[in-house]
Amino acid sequence: MLSQALSQPNQATPAPIRRLPHELLSHIFEFCDAFPQRKATLRALCLVSRDFYKVAAPILYGRLVAKFGERLVYGSWFWQRRETTDSRLLRTLETSEKVAKLVKVLEVTMDLSERWVVPGPYADPDRQARLRIPTMPKLRTAEVTFVDRWNHSPDYSEGALLTLARAAPNLQILYLHSLNDRHDTTLKKIARLGNQFWEAWPKLEKVVVRKWRSEASPSHRKIAKDAKAWDVKIEPV
Repeated sequence: MLSQALSQPNQATPAPIRRLPHELLSHIFEFCDAFPQRKATLRALCLVSRDFYKVAAPILYGRLVAKFGERLVYGSWFWQRRETTDSRLLRTLETSEKVAKLVKVLEVTMDLSERWVVPGPYADPDRQARLRIPTMPKLRTAEVTFVDRWNHSPDYSEGALLTLARAAPNLQILYLHSLNDRHDTTLKKIARLGNQFWEAWPKLEKVVVRKWRSEASPSHRKIAKDAKAWDVKIEPV
């Protein structure tokens, strides 16, 4: 008996948690999403096994907090460029279509002074590549916060929004934070774009605008009218 047992190859017995169905594992892993170190925890779970990766990856990449734009991601000046968490995330989304399809909620910070859209034949293709946002076909909700790193710099926020629209063709809810409080520049640009802005978001259902002024300016009225024509709800906060 002993000789027969020794002659048989060792068969590893899977740990009890490895025998749980994916639905139950997903419920357990979702608790990690509330941890302060959620990224590190979920990344570690992704490295345990293929089964764990299938369950943890949708939670890890389902809700992303990121920065887009050359200055915010790579540094203000050429000699300050460095590898960052955001640059690695961008590279992952660009090189892995499977990961990009997992993103459903995006909280993104964008520099309104970045020239996201540079028209004409003299556009720098290398710079445009750095300002490109990876396509996220299943992105449904985006929260956009604009920052002005140089204080009263030119506002190109409409270019940032149109670039995001091309990257998220199925977006349904758009949150706009930290708009220009003094002149409502971003809203004026959206109103001026008119149908060009709204047709860029074919699946958009609602736009939530924070710090929306209570008084109805011409820009506000124009945006409300255009949104109604495109069956999009404007929700001021």
